[in-house]
Amino acid sequence: MATLPCESCHRTWSWTPVNYRHMSPKYPNHGVALECSTCHTTNAQMVPWKFPAFQPDCAACHAMDYRPMPHPKFTRPMTVYYTVNELRDCTGACHVYTDSTQRTIVTHRFGEHRANRGGW
Repeated sequence: MATLPCESCHRTWSWTPVNYRHMSPKYPNHGVALECSTCHTTNAQMVPWKFPAFQPDCAACHAMDYRPMPHPKFTRPMTVYYTVNELRDCTGACHVYTDSTQRTIVTHRFGEHRANRGGW
């Protein structure tokens, strides 16, 4: 799976369970639900981004999971939603403004998406 020695991820008395944890903030720990091969699709240590234009942010892997409807920016004079580019690192949609001037915030949302919590 990588150029690292087997024992850096696997316990030496058995192949499973894998005990590797990413230490870089670029690759947050997504919990035990993901297999290494979910991201490491090319049998290499480097991850090939699904959507390279958004790397290293969340959208580099999750751009297809984005749905605009839960992410309104403002609703007057018409409803406008945040784009995937605006939310590429899963921040920014914590403010819903009163109108298109974007001067007054109606709602604050905190902690909506966390890598180890899911809810994409």
